[in-house]
Amino acid sequence: MKKLILKRLFCATITALLLGGCHKKDDPTAITCLLTSQVTAGSGNTYTYTFTYDGQRATTTSTTTAFAAGGGGSITGTFKYDGSGNISEIDYSGGARDVFTYSNGVITKKEKYSNTNALEDQTDYDYVNGQLVKIQEYYKNGLTLAKEAYQVLEYATPSSKDPIRIKHFDTATSTTPSSTSEFSYGDQKCAFSAAPPALVKYLRLGGQPVENNVTKIVFSGGEVITYTYEFNANGYPSTRIETYTVSSQVNTNTYSYACS
Repeated sequence: MKKLILKRLFCATITALLLGGCHKKDDPTAITCLLTSQVTAGSGNTYTYTFTYDGQRATTTSTTTAFAAGGGGSITGTFKYDGSGNISEIDYSGGARDVFTYSNGVITKKEKYSNTNALEDQTDYDYVNGQLVKIQEYYKNGLTLAKEAYQVLEYATPSSKDPIRIKHFDTATSTTPSSTSEFSYGDQKCAFSAAPPALVKYLRLGGQPVENNVTKIVFSGGEVITYTYEFNANGYPSTRIETYTVSSQVNTNTYSYACS
């Protein structure tokens, strides 16, 4: 459960989070902030995410892990952009890469290729009025890809980008969710909102919040995560504490930003 939760919340392969446009450029009091790092620590394990930029574009993202039992490692992703300013590809230091397809300005498909350029898996994304409503995963079945698990996302309002409910289905033909996650939010910004529009499109793919700070997640299996925050002078989280009420695990997230 903990591993799955972390994957969904942090986009585990390479969680890229940044931002450049929380405020309008023509606002003379605007402060543009970019999220430069996130350090997540809990149970002796530490995950460090760092980001570099060229102006308002993310150029690289690095993930470093250090486990309590020993070991760990790091991987760096390099972003490529298309003519519309969207992220078209992420090339990883191990040789693998993610390739993105867009329709009407949103990501509708992600394909993962190995370091031998073989297609390993695929994820499709469906939207309604700009809201991500379904995430369909595929698995490698011989030389072809077959549908497997999928997720359905629900929202409180037609304009929100943050889901209030995610239903998880174990197979492509399942009609009853195997689990459900219920989200509650506060009024302040989340760290992921410190990302330029191209990055926000990518961050949304995991279903994690990109606008407001999440205050609680209730899982149908019984686990509940509550969140408490400290905010910096620009209104972004500087620290977030995650408390698991069933397993009693506590994670601490520390965020750094570059603001001008």
